[in-house]
Amino acid sequence: MVLSSSGLSPKKDLAARLLSQGYTQVEVARDERVDVTKQTLNNWCKDEVFQKRVEEFRTDLVKQAEEVFARNVGEAAEAIVEIAVGRPADEDGKAIDHRFIASKLKAALFIVDRMMGKKLPPPVKKGIPSLEDEEEEELLDPKDVKDMIEYANA
Repeated sequence: MVLSSSGLSPKKDLAARLLSQGYTQVEVARDERVDVTKQTLNNWCKDEVFQKRVEEFRTDLVKQAEEVFARNVGEAAEAIVEIAVGRPADEDGKAIDHRFIASKLKAALFIVDRMMGKKLPPPVKKGIPSLEDEEEEELLDPKDVKDMIEYANA
């Protein structure tokens, strides 16, 4: 039997990878490539070396996600600007349906925030309530968004 660089068997290594990707212990145990009982997998999960391997895979996935964010931060910033000036468009240049603008903005802000982290100073309050102050309140009324889109397309 060939052991991986972590010292685990290929079966255990695969099980660790699957668990790191969010599969449940039952799903991993039933996977035809792992094919062990739930109890066996549960015992593996108690092993310190196995736990470290799962964490290594999780860390690797986070690094991969960070690389994707880094490659797309420019596009995210452009999307934020387009929405801010009221001209959001898809890849073909057509105006985006107002129902998708909020989702696109949230995704773009998440990417930029994730990449900038704590490097940005906290926003300065100047009499305008922040989203944190009124978490339940939406940025714009859907009617206002529709009006803005119609104005931008005029």
